[in-house]
Amino acid sequence: MTDRHDEFLLLLAQLYLQHEKWDAALVLLKALRVLQPDSLEVAASLALAALQLGDFEASLREADRLLARESRGGRAVAMRLIRSRALWGLGREQEARQALPLKEMSPATTQV
Repeated sequence: MTDRHDEFLLLLAQLYLQHEKWDAALVLLKALRVLQPDSLEVAASLALAALQLGDFEASLREADRLLARESRGGRAVAMRLIRSRALWGLGREQEARQALPLKEMSPATTQV
């Protein structure tokens, strides 16, 4: 497969995510994980799809994978939220509360 094929698969997976077709998105994203094991975009999308399907372990794993490489910025804040929800889903409520990026999300720190 070429990079263009990978891009097309990722775009299609993103469309599935936007239309809440979590299962279809997950199939494509798992294939993309094999093709692009270091892709942060794939990790972020996998974390979301897995969370929506109730696979909290997989969601947490992908969120942690992304956060290990990108700890700042909008995508990192979104991953901390997903990570918190995955922890909550696993019954780890205290960790979930601690994982919330409340300071980074406050209006005083996010003004443009």
